[in-house]
Order: sequence, then C-alpha cells, then structure tokens
Amino acid sequence: MHNAHLVLSGTPRSIFTQGEQLRQYGLAAPPLSILLDLLRQQGMTIPADILTIDEAFTALSSNRYTGKTGK
Repeated sequence: MHNAHLVLSGTPRSIFTQGEQLRQYGLAAPPLSILLDLLRQQGMTIPADILTIDEAFTALSSNRYTGKTGK
C-alpha cells in the first residue's frame, strides 16, 4: 500500500524481488535482497528470484566453485 492504494500484489517472492519498485514507494527490500543486488552489481551471476538464506548459499557456493562472475 502506498497513499492508501494497492501498488503491488503477488506472492512475497514476486514482490520482494522488485527492489527498485519497493524503493520508489518508500519501502525497503529485505536485507538479503539488497546484499544480492550489490553482488550482482559487482558482476556475480545470481538469479533474481532468490529470497532465502539457503537459496543464497546455494547460488553463492555455485559461483564460488565455477568461477562465474557474469563478466
């Protein structure tokens, strides 16, 4: 909700992966989403739909062992 209007709807996974839209409405993305966005900006290939610590661990472990950097 923003100014008494519904601005996003969906599952938590679909909403929390829209960090830029959340910021436009004055809402903060979950800290894990912010961290993963920063890592993507540094060139890491990380799927956009990660929402949990376990999913992040799996993705980051995969990057570490394969050397994927997205560059």
